[in-house]
Amino acid sequence: MCCKASAVADFHEGCEVVHITVLTAGYTNVGSSSGQYLCYRSDQDTDATLLFGRTAPITTDISPPPDVGHSLPIVRRVIFPTGGEWNNDGFGPFYCEASKPDRDVTRVTTFFQRNDAKFISSDGLFTKTVNVNETGVMISMTRRFDPDAHDNVITWMKDGSEVLTSFRGQTEISFPNPIQTSDQGIYEIYYDNKRNQNRGGLYRLIVRECPAGKWGPPECYGICDKCYNGGVCDDKSGLCICPNNFKGPNCLEICRSDGGNRFGWNCEFRCSYRSPVPATQCHGLLFCLPDPYGCSCDVGAHGLACNTLCTIGTYGPGCSQTCHCAGGGSSCDIYSGICAGECQTGWSGDNCQIPDECVDGYYGSQCTDKCHCLNDEPCDKDTGECPEQKCALGYKVRSGQVKCQECEGGTFGLDCVQQCHCAPEACEKERGLCKGQCLDSWIEPYCQRISRLVPVRVNPYRPSSFTCFVEGILLPDEASVDLYRRTGSTNDRTGITRRSTTVSGSERAVVFDVASVFPEEYGEYVCTFTVENTGYPSTSNINPTFGEQIA
Repeated sequence: MCCKASAVADFHEGCEVVHITVLTAGYTNVGSSSGQYLCYRSDQDTDATLLFGRTAPITTDISPPPDVGHSLPIVRRVIFPTGGEWNNDGFGPFYCEASKPDRDVTRVTTFFQRNDAKFISSDGLFTKTVNVNETGVMISMTRRFDPDAHDNVITWMKDGSEVLTSFRGQTEISFPNPIQTSDQGIYEIYYDNKRNQNRGGLYRLIVRECPAGKWGPPECYGICDKCYNGGVCDDKSGLCICPNNFKGPNCLEICRSDGGNRFGWNCEFRCSYRSPVPATQCHGLLFCLPDPYGCSCDVGAHGLACNTLCTIGTYGPGCSQTCHCAGGGSSCDIYSGICAGECQTGWSGDNCQIPDECVDGYYGSQCTDKCHCLNDEPCDKDTGECPEQKCALGYKVRSGQVKCQECEGGTFGLDCVQQCHCAPEACEKERGLCKGQCLDSWIEPYCQRISRLVPVRVNPYRPSSFTCFVEGILLPDEASVDLYRRTGSTNDRTGITRRSTTVSGSERAVVFDVASVFPEEYGEYVCTFTVENTGYPSTSNINPTFGEQIA
């Protein structure tokens, strides 16, 4: 897995997901018919390794049946038999997990519920994607059947283990505080004492770790690629995850203009290869993509069973997108969003989704170019010039230009005036954090070092203090710095104690008290900096005592 923070720093590398699509059939009919889910590996990831399992122990932790092959070698599938234990155990969330070198391990979760479920989602969805710190987030379920007994109270459970007592008796969860990543999970609703019937409802809340339009937690300096047509920005890479029938870096490319039956990273897959193919061939199926996308119906359909056509004025995956056609949108194609006539005033593009006025942070003819202005100020929509040409961290306006461009030549920070301590390609442009490839004298992997050791000179055998200065853009930890007296091959810390530490910019000063300072001929005082269990000593220190002892 490559998209991860180091053990010492919150320094993230942008890492792309493994591109898989999970197609699920019979997902609302557990107990009455056979269901299955298929995991498709897209063109660039056909060599990915796949694993299958149950995402959370919803009433049981029994694994799904073993995966089997498909007529397409790049597809694996899990088939649930009809009858027997699977009438109950086939209920719940299940996953396909894909992995390959230099990619983020990617788990895609899908869902199966019983045909006689007592609760279903009110919005006809199984997942909802929100951004960290959003407010007003709600999960709402609809009760289809009354309880079997009057004392069977509505109960909520999270991730198959945590009972949410504060929402007891309610059919909805209204999150009281701004959403945090800890709120992410699978929420299950059921009647108390009847959970083992497996007739509850399921809903998954996905929380992006960055505010809307941003990526790269925890700081989230990055600006997402602009995602159209229902695409969702991956908060770990900034790339768009596109829904069925759309592709490209901004999900602007329409794969089929007169129907669905196209899915996959490059729209390379179909539900049917017959000719002619009905536009609704993929309807009735649930499509789940890598987080933070979640699950949706095919283009042109919505509802829990994904078999209800879009109403006038909507189109796309789960009918989640709004048409912008002249005349109120009545002529919008429900699969592609293409208008039969002109676009509504203020909109343009192949399916009238590009606004004349770009949202803040973007500019250009398709509003896909990024501004990079200081404090996220909007830029000129034609030129990309920021107010007073003030750029965000990691960017500057070069001579003869008007747009903010990324720092070059191993520089970083505001106006790119600070110098990295590593090779330019290993340096984060906003803060200067390094991921290996350190310059000479800087210690791998975070490019830190001891800059100097300064004693307070005293007469021999008198108390004194030594200050060890260490530096790095990723500030060294106090506990990694130590002081000792070296005599031959022996390191002696007798009478040496760490007193205090102070920080100034990218430098930390650690002060040590020494009870009795020995003259130079009895050993030298050395500051050491430990990184990943390896100690790096300072160069030999100057004589810490005056020439002779004064009584």
